Amino acid sequence: MRVNKILSFSVVILLISVVFAGTVTVPAAAQTDNAGPSGAYSPTHVVAQPGTGTWNITTVNSGGFGPSLALDASGYAHISSLDFWSLDLNYSYQDALGWHTTTLGMCEPYGTSLALDASGYAHISYLMLGSSPVFDLFYEYQNATGWHTTTVDSYVAPSCPSLALDASGYAHISYYNGGAQLKYAYQNATGWHTTTVDSSAGFGPSLALDASGYPHISYYDATNGTVNYAYQDAEGWHITTVDTVGQISGYPSQNSLALDASGYPHISYSDAMNDTLKYAYLVPFVPASSPAVCAPNNGSLDLFVNGTDGALWYTHWDGTTWSTWESLGGQLASAPTATSQTNGVVDVFVRGTNGAVYEKTTMNGGATWSNWSSLGGQIPINTAPAVASWSAGRLDVFVEGTNGALYHKWSTNGGASWSSWQSLGGVLTSSPAACAWSANRIDVFARGSNGALYQKTWTGTSWSSWKSLSGVIMANTGPAACSGGSGRLDVFVQGTDGALWHKTCTSSTWSGWQSLGGSLTSSPAAAAAMGSSRIDVFALGTNNSLLWRTYSKGGWESWTTVGV
Repeated sequence: MRVNKILSFSVVILLISVVFAGTVTVPAAAQTDNAGPSGAYSPTHVVAQPGTGTWNITTVNSGGFGPSLALDASGYAHISSLDFWSLDLNYSYQDALGWHTTTLGMCEPYGTSLALDASGYAHISYLMLGSSPVFDLFYEYQNATGWHTTTVDSYVAPSCPSLALDASGYAHISYYNGGAQLKYAYQNATGWHTTTVDSSAGFGPSLALDASGYPHISYYDATNGTVNYAYQDAEGWHITTVDTVGQISGYPSQNSLALDASGYPHISYSDAMNDTLKYAYLVPFVPASSPAVCAPNNGSLDLFVNGTDGALWYTHWDGTTWSTWESLGGQLASAPTATSQTNGVVDVFVRGTNGAVYEKTTMNGGATWSNWSSLGGQIPINTAPAVASWSAGRLDVFVEGTNGALYHKWSTNGGASWSSWQSLGGVLTSSPAACAWSANRIDVFARGSNGALYQKTWTGTSWSSWKSLSGVIMANTGPAACSGGSGRLDVFVQGTDGALWHKTCTSSTWSGWQSLGGSLTSSPAAAAAMGSSRIDVFALGTNNSLLWRTYSKGGWESWTTVGV
């Protein structure tokens, strides 16, 4: 499965330990974990601080198992529940006259889920015994003509369903079926529709709808002992693991999901192994560095950028759509750089927090990635490495050294072993850029001390001297370079006006500088598949947007953005 089917995200988890002596202990530091929402029985605990007020407690009716609460526009409470002994499904509501309870029918003791529509009418989902030992999922709703009941699905496992209403008042339900699967049912003008979200897990789901009406579900994976989070967007369903909470027979993890105003998930859940209540929330991905891009084959792109969390983030373009952003982890101290040795093999390089160069590799098109490995060296703060590959197994890495000179390190076996660092001289005032347009040919570019662009070339037998390509590059930015074919070079820089500038070399002759416009806030990145006439250029724009411009069919397309 490609990574675009899995969302990887960072969460912050607040661990709360309840001590039976009656005190609540909160750790001094929040625990950070890569985990996800899950579900099971979920009692709610409310702790009132002294002096904040007085609790008004009312007995609503007898029974009261598996309640679900909603407030109407006037602030009155509405509760669905069941009588554990009689198995009556009760609906209780409050108004100016007090509490009123209606018995709707029978309900199995696995909880209820209640929502109110815009008119204040109640909608309830619950289970009823079907063909033993499984159950039927029922949906009961109220309107001006009374109560109405329908069977949504059969062969449902004993686990409380979760109900939400969309902006049109249609019901959406997540539930656990008899095949140990997470199911999602939704209603529209044509009736009910069901789909399987996770074919191997789904206990105790909790459902919320975002502003666009897309479902988000947290649930428990009993097989792996994890809390998971699933959500749907225009691309389909995406599933990630939020946390590992272990397994205790008969005590599955419980969870509850809510979305904040920006649509990001927040999940509370139980960790039965540690007898704790946990809280996880999504730390949204925001690009925070110059991007890197490579073309692993003609028609696809791999795009990388640092997030504000310091990790490396990645997305793949298949020629039509971008995959969901995936965190590749790490703590980066520079922008990334990337190259593709051959189809499906991509190497990414960054500066680590200790100043050394680090590498991460995929051998299977991004399905899995290696751990970070160190190449050593010492790179100045605010500079990044550059990399080029002229054939499978060949990698050439370039950095600015702490003395301002260009340094080179290479591998002939795909990074299994590396040469020592070699000084190529010069006085750089930017991170370098590198590309290879044929076997045994490399061109390296950097900003010089006078702000102009300089080029140094490996001709197959030796390195040339530094050559000025003129121009004035924005301070604290570096160039980008790519080659679409033998003898062709394209270099890109951010000009002092903030725009993207382009210069082309064909048959050893350089063009003049051409402005491609835009309002850049970072160094650019560029990629072209060998033998392709297409070039893709990326850079950060205002508000941390990722700008994208493409050269295709002999002309430049308009600027667009890559979604995050």
